Amino acid sequence: MTLIVDLLQETAQKIRRAPEPTLVTAYREAARKLCLESRWLRRNAEPILTEADDNQYLLTLGSVDAGLEIISVRTIIADNQQGTPQSWRMGPSDPTAWNPSVQPGAPWTYAYVPEAEIALFPTPDGEYELAAVVCVQPTLDAEEIPDDLVRKHNRSMTLGALAYLYGIPGQAWSDPQSAMVNARAFQAAINNATADVQRSYNMGTVVARIPRVF
Repeated sequence: MTLIVDLLQETAQKIRRAPEPTLVTAYREAARKLCLESRWLRRNAEPILTEADDNQYLLTLGSVDAGLEIISVRTIIADNQQGTPQSWRMGPSDPTAWNPSVQPGAPWTYAYVPEAEIALFPTPDGEYELAAVVCVQPTLDAEEIPDDLVRKHNRSMTLGALAYLYGIPGQAWSDPQSAMVNARAFQAAINNATADVQRSYNMGTVVARIPRVF
């Protein structure tokens, strides 16, 4: 993890009169927006062990991921803890289509329940271990940004921070035109991050060109 205050050099050079807390907020908001829209940042959730007749479970992160929050589920692998060992990948589905008359059994589908819970169908009839990969973003009060996000997207998040700062009205550094230019470049970077996610799952993408604003 990297402290946000250590990532502000380029932003501070352009927005010279902004107080440090404002710069931190701008960078954090850019990181959250990039993660929310692209679903680029992912982590392994803590394993879940189901119980019979209980179909809703809380997703949690390990202590190493403090400062991050879960925003969606990417994949879930279920492992049979009863009888013959067997693993299978669960797919998401619409819970309004679940038939309540189906008897408990091995869960084969799930629905994400905000915030950071999953519902399973059918309702488990015993113990199954669930291994979930989840999409995450920095929390509203995060002071650090994950290193993998910084390595890949520091420039993009700086664009987002500048768009945020230039767009604040009534300040000495306010500049609506610069806000628009940086916001356009930041959105192109988010589109590219989204394309990275799609390519890793064989969906095909078109990479957007990021305008140069530095």
